[in-house]
Amino acid sequence: MLEGLSLVRHSGSSRFDDLEFVRKSTDPAFHFGVGLAIKVGERLEIGPEGRFYVIRAGHGSDPAWANWVGIRVGFGF
Repeated sequence: MLEGLSLVRHSGSSRFDDLEFVRKSTDPAFHFGVGLAIKVGERLEIGPEGRFYVIRAGHGSDPAWANWVGIRVGFGF
């Protein structure tokens, strides 16, 4: 299980008719995630992992959500 606080810089744009709105800000975020580690050898482990960020709205910026899912590879020394 993964959880914590982050400081995230994000930007985005939206368009309505001929108007384009660009928003940028740096805001606090709460992140959390889960994963699974499967031992493959004496020093190697792999497994799926997902991480998620919930970013607070700043002035002139909309709240954001970021996520990714991937494969984690770990090698011990």
